[in-house]
Amino acid sequence: MLKEIRNQPEHIRALFMWLSVFIVFSLVIFVWANSFQQKLSLLLNSEEKTETAKQGSPLAVIASGFNDLRATIIDLFSLASGKKNELEIKSNLEDRFGSKIEPNLLPVSE
Repeated sequence: MLKEIRNQPEHIRALFMWLSVFIVFSLVIFVWANSFQQKLSLLLNSEEKTETAKQGSPLAVIASGFNDLRATIIDLFSLASGKKNELEIKSNLEDRFGSKIEPNLLPVSE
């Protein structure tokens, strides 16, 4: 496999090298941004600290994220095909998040 890579022209190898660098740095920045967002939300909402302690292992969190993504994709395709109406979507959101989603305000120093 290394021989095949070495047989490629220089500009092709450079292109794949920069593409690899871009992908790796994008993943690192994505993970850092998610971590920073979680830390910031914990600083702003101290009552959520107990919830994050009960979450479980990182693999369980990743699995639940994939399950949420799968459910979102299924909902998206069912919306595109016209199977769901607006009332079903609203009731589904209310079941998931409660009756009203309140924004979290930033603390103001006086």
